[in-house]
Amino acid sequence: MKKTFIILAITLGFTMHALAYDFQSGSLLYTIISTDPPEVSVYGHIDGTNAQGELLIPETVGYENTIYTVTEIGNRAFDRCTGLTGELVLPNTITTIGGGAFGYCSGFSALHLPSSVTTIKQEAFVVCEGFTGQLVIPNSVTTLSEYEPYYNYGSFQGCTGFTSVVLPNSVSFIGELCFAQCSGLTGDLIIPNGVEEIGIYAFANCTGLTGIEFPSSLKGIGAYAFFRCTGLTSLTLPNTIMELHDSAFQECTSLNSLDLLCTSIWPGRGVFSKCTSLPSVSLPEGMGQTGHSSFEQCTSLMEIGLPSTLRVIDVGAFFKCASLEGVLTIPDKVKRIESLAFYQTGYSKVIFSDSLQYLSEKAFQDMPNLEAMVLKSLTPPLLELGTNPSHQIPRDILIIVPCNTLEAYQNAEGWSDFTNIQEANPYSFSVSSEDEVLGEAWVTKEATCEDMSVEVLAIPSEGCSFLYWEAEGEQISSENPYNFILERDTRLVAHFSGTGVAERESVCVVYPNPTQDQLLLQYSPDVEPKLVELYDLQGRLVRTQRNGLESIDMSQLPTGTYTMRVTLEDGKTFSDKVVKE
Repeated sequence: MKKTFIILAITLGFTMHALAYDFQSGSLLYTIISTDPPEVSVYGHIDGTNAQGELLIPETVGYENTIYTVTEIGNRAFDRCTGLTGELVLPNTITTIGGGAFGYCSGFSALHLPSSVTTIKQEAFVVCEGFTGQLVIPNSVTTLSEYEPYYNYGSFQGCTGFTSVVLPNSVSFIGELCFAQCSGLTGDLIIPNGVEEIGIYAFANCTGLTGIEFPSSLKGIGAYAFFRCTGLTSLTLPNTIMELHDSAFQECTSLNSLDLLCTSIWPGRGVFSKCTSLPSVSLPEGMGQTGHSSFEQCTSLMEIGLPSTLRVIDVGAFFKCASLEGVLTIPDKVKRIESLAFYQTGYSKVIFSDSLQYLSEKAFQDMPNLEAMVLKSLTPPLLELGTNPSHQIPRDILIIVPCNTLEAYQNAEGWSDFTNIQEANPYSFSVSSEDEVLGEAWVTKEATCEDMSVEVLAIPSEGCSFLYWEAEGEQISSENPYNFILERDTRLVAHFSGTGVAERESVCVVYPNPTQDQLLLQYSPDVEPKLVELYDLQGRLVRTQRNGLESIDMSQLPTGTYTMRVTLEDGKTFSDKVVKE
């Protein structure tokens, strides 16, 4: 009885397969999909995968006294028919091209899609490597790579012969893997207005693309959508984008220009990870989080702009960005810095925000150049220490805390492990001239814990006059010198009027320059010097001389560049750059 059942099942299976199409006309098999109106789907070729030569699909076909319109190419109708050749021209009655309809048909030389097509399903033309030239998707198409159960690849995935693609405004969704591995696509890709979402892996490994133009309609870019598009050199992402998913632009190794306008929190990880040619990035104002591992291993990244709205620096955000060096200033509203955020970066100093509430020590693991950390919070933020001693921040690193908070930090959990905590004014301060030809600006008194006042001096060039001090784009004072209490990070800019015509050559000759010890000054006969001052590159006064004005002893000063300012008896001044070797 059991043996009889198995034989019956096999027989039924064969019968069902044999009856999967309704009739034959010429060399093609058809399935009736509607009798009112009469419509059929192309089921396949009578020779199956052994079909040879050009493929001619009619607009209509007759069967049992009825004329049927050919509106569909069925699923896997010509799958792996590698012997089909010539140009593939579909009739202007086709509306749907089914899943795997022409999959792996490598013998075709060109593809002509009719204006009647509305839907192209997954794997419709997968690995049709013979197609060449430009692919034009007609304006009737609304869905590309539409999902079909049991199909895993994109509509045009692996069609390496296409050199460009024209997408219509009618498309709102570019489905998963649609053009993945279309390595022949070159130049700029234009995503038309109307597209709202780009699916996962949609253009992954399209290595010939050099640029992408995104529309204002775009809302989301799927995971790995442009993964390993190694030819991309520049990107501008519009502010309409709400979601960037995992690794959307990972390993775009030629990307050297990135303009981010989208401010929403990115749900994906590693969105721009391993973009190894990217030299700088500026996150837009309005963004609250950096995203998980967003710029991980962007090894050429030398400059990052963090917005004032930033509140969280996520796990691994700038992981192994070894070219990031100098001073890292965390924006004022940042409350959390998560693990591995700046792992193996080259920063030498980190200045934290006064809003900081949580800091993972692992965020700054393995930073060989790190010498100092500056904290502004009056209450020690929660510090989560790492457990591996080989990756911990050196316990003797200089940690600067606000005035009158030393004891609080020394007794706080985590911070109490550090041995070199010192009090100081934690606020950064700088002063500069709007135009150094018109005048210079210097710090004449710095803030300390005992005295938080700062004094700055503006020195106009000959023929110029001082106007006012500016901070954060606003005029704040016309006093000169200007004295104020330093209560926050401050950057002052001195504004001058005049032409700034220099006459230094007729006043004084400075030599030798560079020098290792003595700097000699030779004045014109009618010049009477009164005062000589030296300022370092931070604008700090490091040497004042009122007597013996014919030379300056620089032997005890650190090597570097200085500004020498000479004041004459008549009140006129001139400045020059001098170098200590």
